[in-house]
Amino acid sequence: MKKRIFCNFPPAVIKEPILSQTLPQKFQVRTNLRGASISDELALVYVDVEGDDSAVAQALEYLKSRGVTVREVDPNKRIDRPPSEDDSAPTSSQ
Repeated sequence: MKKRIFCNFPPAVIKEPILSQTLPQKFQVRTNLRGASISDELALVYVDVEGDDSAVAQALEYLKSRGVTVREVDPNKRIDRPPSEDDSAPTSSQ
């Protein structure tokens, strides 16, 4: 399974290698950074997370448990701005 997500990282975890090291090591998922805007105070990251269905789900739950706001985005849509709560998540028939 592959999920394309948009993440907003809180300042407390910005400097941690969560996407590059923690998720792949802890959950055996692959991450592919699609775009990002990162400073000391704000990290907005657009990333694909791919792996076994349960591993991807656990990885996303882990992100949320660390205070990361996670929004699933439609992989077929171009992202011109960060998704908002008004944007609907895609539905999957898989």
